[in-house]
Amino acid sequence: MLISIGELIKRSYNLYKDNFIVLVKYVLLMLVPGILTIIIMFVGLLLIKTDDPVSGPILFLLLPLLFLVFILIILLGFWFNFALMRVIDALYKKNAVPTLKIALIDARKVVWKGMGTIVAAGFYAIWPIFLSIFGFALYRFAIQIINFNAPILDKVISILFGLFGIYGLFHMLYYSIKLVFGVYAVVIGGGAIKESLKLSKLLTDKRWWGIFGRLIGASVVVYIVIMIINTVLTAVGGLIGGVGDKIATFLSSVVNLLITPYTVAIVVILFNEAKKTQVSTPPQD
Repeated sequence: MLISIGELIKRSYNLYKDNFIVLVKYVLLMLVPGILTIIIMFVGLLLIKTDDPVSGPILFLLLPLLFLVFILIILLGFWFNFALMRVIDALYKKNAVPTLKIALIDARKVVWKGMGTIVAAGFYAIWPIFLSIFGFALYRFAIQIINFNAPILDKVISILFGLFGIYGLFHMLYYSIKLVFGVYAVVIGGGAIKESLKLSKLLTDKRWWGIFGRLIGASVVVYIVIMIINTVLTAVGGLIGGVGDKIATFLSSVVNLLITPYTVAIVVILFNEAKKTQVSTPPQD
């Protein structure tokens, strides 16, 4: 039987509480991409000076470099998150937990595959709704060019695109859950992208609603806790006023960041428990 929502929340909390010192290192590490982004944006703003005729050409020359830096920052974000996934998995299985340096070195091996899995799963989930939006836009553009004048047919075609778009929403929701474990299978298990997505389908087979319910249930609990904390902080900051508001805003950001390992732990634990209680088996070659 799949782990219950209450047990999932409890185990995630205990893992987070018992290993807070280990996990907070990764929380601090995940600040790096944001800090680098702020620095890059600040440098870019310094270069944009209307009264300096040289700043324009310099900024134009630096644009490719800035774009490359932003790509590297995104890669850093994925890298650190993947390292966190692997560490949480080791903690849950009570395996030896590597040092931060070794964990990052090991996580480098799965960065590209992990990102590829996210892109593949995302594309598979959204392709119908993307096709409906793009197709409808292309259709509207085409009828304007050819001066199409058939109101009834136009309405029917528009309705069909709308229905396809509605189907796309359901398709996106269904496969967002169906493929939710794909990136975890790649990052934790080190498998190939295609095989990991197949594993995710197997783990959610015949229990889509169960996986969906546990993810939604745990997410609602986390959301409520964050909302309560942020509301209290905002109220206290409002009573103090001035610097108090800024401190409250800063503390709210800290709370949102500190909750990250807990939310990752929820899915990692659910992934491991789903493997233990797998309903379907892979087809034999």
